[in-house]
Amino acid sequence: METRIGLVLPSPNIHMEPQFNALGLEGVTFHATRVMLKETTEAALIAMEKDLEYAAELLSTIAPAAVGYCCTSGSFIQGSAFDEAIAAAIRRICSCPAVTTSGSMEGAFRAMGVRSIALVTPYTSDINRAELQYIQKKGFDVVNEYGFGIVDNPTLVALTREQWIDAAIAADTPEADALFLSCTNTKAMPVADYLEQKLGKPVLTSNATTLWALLRAVGYEKAVSGCGALLREHLV
Repeated sequence: METRIGLVLPSPNIHMEPQFNALGLEGVTFHATRVMLKETTEAALIAMEKDLEYAAELLSTIAPAAVGYCCTSGSFIQGSAFDEAIAAAIRRICSCPAVTTSGSMEGAFRAMGVRSIALVTPYTSDINRAELQYIQKKGFDVVNEYGFGIVDNPTLVALTREQWIDAAIAADTPEADALFLSCTNTKAMPVADYLEQKLGKPVLTSNATTLWALLRAVGYEKAVSGCGALLREHLV
């Protein structure tokens, strides 16, 4: 039987769907709709929510088994209450479990026993501060951070695998239990295995944590390779 998972994506996101589909998960299909995002600023991220209910209504017509709000900054930007309200709205409209990327990040940290992280993002310093505050209020330490300082979408999506690898290696410190590579519109997830081998610690990404939470929500328990230890070892 097919398990349909809905994705609410920021409009410029070109990376999440190809990455999820390339995994070839048996019996699972992904179906996306979008909310408008013109640039990665606080005002634009908050404004995305005005399209949320309509996006959820569109996804409700496919009877999804679970739905993800697939934007890290768009779910942490106004704190936990904002994040939780997004998930609640999707649950109400779609009548199924709903997760957000920021909530998935928190759950993944707890599942892997992570207490301290090095944070790598494409964001500007003000968005980075908001993420740092969100993470710290959840009880985790951010021992180092790095942001590419990007606002415009074409520059963000063009970041290469090598740029993410170099930034992660530069951001890592002995005090960090793990690294978190933030943002769903990136090439970070496919480099997690390489970075884990090189750095000797978990490397979590926005896409991997979102997928992990969605698969747990639908009861999928088979190990998923190529995305880091989280999906390989922590689905059961």
